[in-house]
Amino acid sequence: MKRLNIVTQTKRLYLSHFRLDDAPFILQLVNDSSWIQFIGERNIHTIAEAEAYLQNGPMGSYAEHGFGLYQVQEMISLAANQPDVMLFHP
Repeated sequence: MKRLNIVTQTKRLYLSHFRLDDAPFILQLVNDSSWIQFIGERNIHTIAEAEAYLQNGPMGSYAEHGFGLYQVQEMISLAANQPDVMLFHP
């Protein structure tokens, strides 16, 4: 199971910080047609660009402000090692 930096949790969910190994998920997410339609093109087309997005975006915000975009994962999904991940900003 993936190591998490958990911010908070409920009986059903974990909120955790993004990490560089989340780059494949970010690459897939920001190139999804719905993301592009409703949020916009981010010009992230490689794993390296996704890692830079994470470092300059969520991870940079954690360092500078103490918060940022978080992953939301269901505990059942975590147990099955099949995370169902969404973005959340406080």
